[in-house]
Amino acid sequence: MKATNHKMQNRVSALLVALTLVTVMAAAAPFAAAENVRPAVTLASLKGSWQGTLVGQGGCGMGSKLLNFTLNSSGESTSGTWTSNTVSCGSVTNSLTFTINSLNSDGSGTATAEAGTGVFHYNIQVNGASNVFNIVEVTDAGNYEAGTAIKQ
Repeated sequence: MKATNHKMQNRVSALLVALTLVTVMAAAAPFAAAENVRPAVTLASLKGSWQGTLVGQGGCGMGSKLLNFTLNSSGESTSGTWTSNTVSCGSVTNSLTFTINSLNSDGSGTATAEAGTGVFHYNIQVNGASNVFNIVEVTDAGNYEAGTAIKQ
């Protein structure tokens, strides 16, 4: 009888382990599926005040830039400020127009900044929460800048 009880205990233990695994997997499945669902990034989700930084080589040499702007629900800002500090031009503050020109649902897109007499073209990547985006200059000759903007 002891051998039978031992076999029965092993079967019960195996059944309990199997039921536990099935329960854990069933409970975790909705969370795993939810992690893969990313809300679409929209222009309206970017509405609000932003502060961005850029560092790199530009028309005034190596330097840094601080961008402050407020986007409307169409992805446009017309009353921002652009403060730069560069090797050749020193510290300069200009008015800034910042516009999101294109935005895909995955957060990738393009933007344009107009400050002083310059127009700068950027590729951007917005995070899923629509509160941070990377900025990189890849099209304008002589400008090699990259940075990040954070929603305030």
